[in-house]
Amino acid sequence: MNRAIDNARAALFAPSRILIFVALASALFETGCASTAAMRASASALAGSIWDRPRTEPTYDLYAQNMAGARGPAPATPMVASNDASKAKSDSTAPEADEAKTAEDAEPVAAAEPASTRPRKARTDESVRITLGRPESLPVLKEGAPAELAAADTPRPTFAPSKPREEAASAAETKENESMALAAAPPRAKKPKDPDQKLRTILDEAKQRLEEMSTYQVNITRAERVGSQLQPQEAVLLSVRRKPKAVRLEWPTGSSKGREVIYSTAINDRTMYVNMADSALPIPRMSIPIDSPLAMRSSRHTIGEAGFDTIFDNLFKQLVPAGAPTPGGKLVYKGLEKPKEIDQTCHLIQRTTPTKEVWKVYLDTKSLMPVVVTAHQEDGELLECYTYTQLQPNPEQLASADAFDPDKRWGEAKGLFSRLAKAAGDAQGGSPTKTR
Repeated sequence: MNRAIDNARAALFAPSRILIFVALASALFETGCASTAAMRASASALAGSIWDRPRTEPTYDLYAQNMAGARGPAPATPMVASNDASKAKSDSTAPEADEAKTAEDAEPVAAAEPASTRPRKARTDESVRITLGRPESLPVLKEGAPAELAAADTPRPTFAPSKPREEAASAAETKENESMALAAAPPRAKKPKDPDQKLRTILDEAKQRLEEMSTYQVNITRAERVGSQLQPQEAVLLSVRRKPKAVRLEWPTGSSKGREVIYSTAINDRTMYVNMADSALPIPRMSIPIDSPLAMRSSRHTIGEAGFDTIFDNLFKQLVPAGAPTPGGKLVYKGLEKPKEIDQTCHLIQRTTPTKEVWKVYLDTKSLMPVVVTAHQEDGELLECYTYTQLQPNPEQLASADAFDPDKRWGEAKGLFSRLAKAAGDAQGGSPTKTR
């Protein structure tokens, strides 16, 4: 019986308990957010009483403004509700009114506490919202604000690093890298210089100067070794027509004074004509082959080799392009030297023949024509020495064709001895061919 009564009582009080629990749960739910905010504010105030955190003045957020202008306005999602909204919501329900009454009842107790121990209420800036969207710029002061705050709102210039220092550091680093690269790179092979370049230049210009002369006249002093005998020195006046080749030799002094020899390829390229007009005994004019023993008894060269053309031809024969095989011998430019035969500084070109003869050709620095030509054997013995002085390019007396015609210059040969000498010369050198 008692057990049945207890079960009935429990059944009556069960709905009442459920209603009470629901009311309490609703009250706690409504006041939870506000209480949590108050606790956080109290904790922040307590921490502020212990130490002061530095506050930064509000500045103009240029980045936030640019981002907001580019993306457009976005709806804000408020994280913390305002006090007015919480109060309006609490008035709409009965449990919230009870909780507010409980808070009012507890307020005198809080007022009775000393001011030093009461937690400070955190100030809430309603103009600042915390959102989960894009960042927004801080509020900008309006007109009428104090000058100090307005100055803080102006945009500050951005910091730019010093470019000269960066450029100097970059240039130094680049130079160091280049130096290291050059040190690590294999050495470049230097282009070999042509040792004959100076020689080629001199000879080319000398040849051009020679081409400007159709005829020339020059005094020669010569001494030659014929066989084992060195011939006595003699002076000769040399007259040359270059094209067609013609040579005239005159002995103005010495034992052969008055002798003249003419050679002309226009008349006969194998015969020379000798005239001894000033001899004590009348000697008839003779025609002699240019390479006969009589003609070669006092010289190592034929009359056809006389002149500057032969000297330069021998030099150019041994002047070959760089790297090409030489025909034998050696050709070297020795620089500026003064020969012992004359008191004059000249270009010295030394030629060594395949037979080991050493030829030294001294060229005048102005005219680039030979002034001294010497030849020595390998052991240093003198073979010949020619000295050229008083060069006259293109003289008037050589302009006429008669200057190299023996008949025009000496007259026709007369007498028996002249006819015999001429016949002997024609038999050895062939009949003369006149092309003038």
